[in-house]
Amino acid sequence: MAKTAGTAHDPNLDDMLRALARAAKSVPASGGVEIIAPFDPPPWPREQMMAMYRYLAAEAGLQKRCPDRRCRRTGQCQGGPERDGPDGCAELWDETQVHSLTTAFLALALGWACEAKRNEAMAAAFFSGEPAWPDAGR
Repeated sequence: MAKTAGTAHDPNLDDMLRALARAAKSVPASGGVEIIAPFDPPPWPREQMMAMYRYLAAEAGLQKRCPDRRCRRTGQCQGGPERDGPDGCAELWDETQVHSLTTAFLALALGWACEAKRNEAMAAAFFSGEPAWPDAGR
């Protein structure tokens, strides 16, 4: 029986989502939900970048070779782009892995920029009385 688009179950996607969830759980909480004004730019995606760093490090198996004992002991990367001091596994990343990490960070930054632009458009519309998206009614 043929599977229709959108209903196919991909075990690789499930594995990736589980690995991302493990990486996200390894990132310390930033101290709670940051309260911002309705039209302020969104918070910079620090936790998402840290989780992506740890996910890609785990996918490459860097935690097994990392000089940081915590990574080897837990089997999960404990490093990241904002960790205090030099990251223990920084020297283990090859060019392809650095490129993947840079691409992932740029995607997160693009999402942040789009959300900030949307907030700006909503604020402009709210204060001007004009619709934020003039063609939305079409």
